[in-house]
Amino acid sequence: MTEDRFIVLTVAYERDAGRDRSLASIAPELKDPRLSLIEDNHHGWNPSCQWAGLVDGPTFDRFADAWHLHHENDQPASGNADGYPTMHAHTLDGMN
Repeated sequence: MTEDRFIVLTVAYERDAGRDRSLASIAPELKDPRLSLIEDNHHGWNPSCQWAGLVDGPTFDRFADAWHLHHENDQPASGNADGYPTMHAHTLDGMN
């Protein structure tokens, strides 16, 4: 089982997107951990929202399975051997 992870999820939208922009509609696996909305720029030229928070291992496993992230996320939230946080960034096409 995976250890707890701190995740930041940034979502960019099309300017005239009329779809639901909630975290539950984007990543239903992350609706229960109640990640904090830390940036809401849905009225700007490049509309986006960003959520962040600590996710427990089982929740992260469900999220990673759904988004096919397991093979690249093998480090826990506590960081690497140097004491710095381990970070992986993924850019996913919204059409998928």
